[in-house]
Amino acid sequence: EHTKVWNISFNEVSQCEPDMVSLLGHELSRIARSNNILFVISAGNRPNAGSTGETDNFRVAPPADSEASLVVGGCLPGRFGWPEGPCEVSRTGPGPDGMTKPDLSWFSAVRVVGGGVARGTSYAAPLVASLCAHLWSNLKPPRPDLVRAVMLNSCANLIYDSKLGWGSPVHEVLPWLCPEGSVVLTWKANLLPRLSYYWLDIVLPEQLYRDGKVRGEFA
Repeated sequence: EHTKVWNISFNEVSQCEPDMVSLLGHELSRIARSNNILFVISAGNRPNAGSTGETDNFRVAPPADSEASLVVGGCLPGRFGWPEGPCEVSRTGPGPDGMTKPDLSWFSAVRVVGGGVARGTSYAAPLVASLCAHLWSNLKPPRPDLVRAVMLNSCANLIYDSKLGWGSPVHEVLPWLCPEGSVVLTWKANLLPRLSYYWLDIVLPEQLYRDGKVRGEFA
């Protein structure tokens, strides 16, 4: 009841269908929506082509096709420790029907006992889940979709990448804070079924304009 961010670091063996969400993915979306929680799910790891012969089984694996979740792919550290390039083990997008999964990426390599390095998206997802939990506790009021949106807003990439998603949350401030000189506006809207919505421009309420500038108050 009180746990609102859940980490799921397991995936099916086969990749998602090109045009159909899996039953597991649908069920997790239903649970998330009905219980007001966020699932942070690993993108999955590619099978070892040398032993299975599956060279084309690379797309995200269920339940990473859950539309209501935050899906985490893997990336590797660069020379100075910043995220730099995709992890070759991580599964990539797109999800079913062009779904932009993974949503983001984080470090998927860890040093294990004996000095070796293991790679897997199961290492990256819990790190992001921890950040999402802190984000949840700093939002008023928190909502799963808002947490997901703020996390994507804190990522470095401006264009979606099928291997890295929207990149990694490496902005200079914590996700629940706005960089100096900027503000993040969010609002809710009710969408009706069987209607097409086209967002050609962002229209702000007249009450937020004063002397040609956006102004407002918050509590």
